[in-house]
Amino acid sequence: MSTQVKSEEELLQYVGKKFNLGQYCKVYQISTKKISPDIDLLKVDQSTRTATGFEFKLLKYHKGWKKTNLVPIYTGLGQTISYLNFGVDQSVLIIGLSHEIPKKDILRLKNKISETITPIKIFRKRSENLESTPFASSLELDFTQSLSALKSGEGCIGVKIWDSTSDELETLLEECCAFPMGNALTHKHNCLIRNEFKYKFMI
Repeated sequence: MSTQVKSEEELLQYVGKKFNLGQYCKVYQISTKKISPDIDLLKVDQSTRTATGFEFKLLKYHKGWKKTNLVPIYTGLGQTISYLNFGVDQSVLIIGLSHEIPKKDILRLKNKISETITPIKIFRKRSENLESTPFASSLELDFTQSLSALKSGEGCIGVKIWDSTSDELETLLEECCAFPMGNALTHKHNCLIRNEFKYKFMI
């Protein structure tokens, strides 16, 4: 019997609590500054001085269209990457598969998600070729430093799938290292570690 989760907030609360992913939900301010988008779920580990952000997206089946809307995959990846600008060490996208999705479509969807994140895997392995490009110097993030950290197949972005049928969390992309930070991001990171942020509720 599948677990019924009908919204992304229900997904956040159910999966976040079941797998002990984090404590603070919908973080919308760090120190005195508002952030956008907010961090769906934040885990702060005082013992290791690390902060991890989780973005939750739920894929739903539309009976009229007879297909699953895949747009949340792409918006979720963008928001997950944006979390790195808020001082987190690692950022993870949790993609939930709704109980309404036909079982025959589950494997195809998982393959589609895996295919979508393939460029990130390739980017990790080839990041050394990008360090001198104009693209690397045009981003607000400490991107040149991050490229070094992404070498050798390591990275600070994770992607996991929660299947309502199996009620398991499957890792497609493992978050393996902390995101390198300059002064601005280090300040935000320290604020997170000191719990100097505002959130809407806890789980």
